[in-house]
Amino acid sequence: MKNVQKKIYSSLLMIIMLIGIVQNNALSMMLSKSQREAGKKAVTRLKQQIQRQQQYYVYELDDKNKGIWVDKSVVKQCKSIKNMLEDLGEEESEIPLSMPISTIRLVFDVLSNKIDVGTLGMADVIAVANAFNFLDVPVDKMNTVLQSINKEMERDPRQVMELLRDVNPDLQKRLMLKTIVDCLKNGIIETYVNARKKPLAGHPNTVSKVAFSPDGSKIVSGSWGAQNNLILWDITDPNNITHKSLAGHLDDVYSVAFSPDGSKIVSGCWGAQNNLILWDITDPNNITHKSLAGHPGSVLSVAFSPDGSKIVSRCAGAENNLILWTLLTDQEKRMIDHIQNYSTEQLQLLYQWCLMSKKGQTIQLKEGSEESKIFISLSQDMQKLLKDLFLTKKGWYGSLIDWWYKK
Repeated sequence: MKNVQKKIYSSLLMIIMLIGIVQNNALSMMLSKSQREAGKKAVTRLKQQIQRQQQYYVYELDDKNKGIWVDKSVVKQCKSIKNMLEDLGEEESEIPLSMPISTIRLVFDVLSNKIDVGTLGMADVIAVANAFNFLDVPVDKMNTVLQSINKEMERDPRQVMELLRDVNPDLQKRLMLKTIVDCLKNGIIETYVNARKKPLAGHPNTVSKVAFSPDGSKIVSGSWGAQNNLILWDITDPNNITHKSLAGHLDDVYSVAFSPDGSKIVSGCWGAQNNLILWDITDPNNITHKSLAGHPGSVLSVAFSPDGSKIVSRCAGAENNLILWTLLTDQEKRMIDHIQNYSTEQLQLLYQWCLMSKKGQTIQLKEGSEESKIFISLSQDMQKLLKDLFLTKKGWYGSLIDWWYKK
């Protein structure tokens, strides 16, 4: 590296001296013609070396003389060129493109924000759009150009066919699809929506809150009153909508929310008792729930975190009026994710215990048994979790026995 720098500094010094001499008419006569030519060539070579470090020479494929120098950062916005350079190596400094030099200039002037697309004629805009499509430029740059073409098409719809004649077929689809889809959707809604309405009968009183499940197959709705105040609707088949009343709240339901994976619902109601309930709807035929105690007053709002590991709820009053509930810690999520790496025997034990707990069956382990050996082979964190869930808590999913940690 030091040798290269030395060479450049020496060349610079020589060039400066030569220029100074050449500019002096009296002294320039002292140099021979070949010496003057050598000085000019040295200047040209040095300029090219400096330029190649910062720019690429982009030129017309059939004529290398028709080209421009473009900053490397601008050129590398083009994904297709960037990929080509990665294949060829960074030493490459000349890039041929199969488009006229006038288009090459426009493309890189627009990419570097030297030219506003809005100031270009439509023929130039279309040329830039086609080139952008070939070069695979960033989406925001492409969208700016397409918006300009869209405006022109909307200005005179009768000229659309003529206008699109020179546009790349892929871009034609991109230009037209959104307008077509939006138009048809809006037309369908305006024409058919009233005829397709389906009143959902089930609540005996004013409905206060509704929410869709993330996959759109279910609705949960809350209403005033103590009866049928929370209903889960299955709308998978619009011609056979079914519903199930979720009993647990003693008063008006004011807030509902689905978890991001659609497996749980959280709901809040009026009053101080059973005012926040977490529902597990994984199995529609066996929906379970747990009351979350903490708010002294009516729960008015609830929401899940984007990953479904937390709930936030607010209530009326000044005490404990906002609570963050953690359903799963990061450590617990990592433990559960790691289960996929368990052996078949370990998975069998966990699977058996989960099924037994759901059925309320007693879980027993005998010292020295195969099951106890598998249990001991699990990590300490997993052993503690299983102990808390299955071996010490009685009545959570049935009668569970604590024996391992009592020894």
